[in-house]
Amino acid sequence: MTISRRALLVLCMFIGSASARAQQPPPPPDPYPTLDAFNYWPSGEIKGLLDKLGVVTTERGMPAAVERLGDAGSVKFFVERRQTGDFAPEAHTAIDDLIVVLDGQARLVYGGSIEGGRNGGNGEIRGGQIVGGETRTLSTGDLFFVPAGMPHHMMVASGQHFDILVIKATSTKALSR
Repeated sequence: MTISRRALLVLCMFIGSASARAQQPPPPPDPYPTLDAFNYWPSGEIKGLLDKLGVVTTERGMPAAVERLGDAGSVKFFVERRQTGDFAPEAHTAIDDLIVVLDGQARLVYGGSIEGGRNGGNGEIRGGQIVGGETRTLSTGDLFFVPAGMPHHMMVASGQHFDILVIKATSTKALSR
């Protein structure tokens, strides 16, 4: 069987374009839905979202996936599944985080200072390393609060996952500084 030069060229172009598509970064998450009325998310719906996020992380080979639930102005919230990985340290200058651990386990380093982080221009510093922080193990059912300005860094051990509900609120403390 002989392949013509033209067929070979078309095949190479197809493989090249498929490879380029596979190397592109994942699409950004959907925008936050605006909340201006009563909303309800039953536990089964949240579990379904987390299961879907687990599939997304596996299919895309990503360490985390997010489903944004709502934006009520001064408060935004989402569920997130983090798979095995060492996530970048971060600090938010004007946002407080209240986080509920829905399932799994992770190690959290918090406090201290970030060295070598980059300002993302949106009031967030990401990357680098935390120096002088404290470490805590977080697991299912835990609730923790990270005030604006405090560095924090989560690490999920090999073979584990970490499902969280994150509530981001505009910090009144940060605004009054």
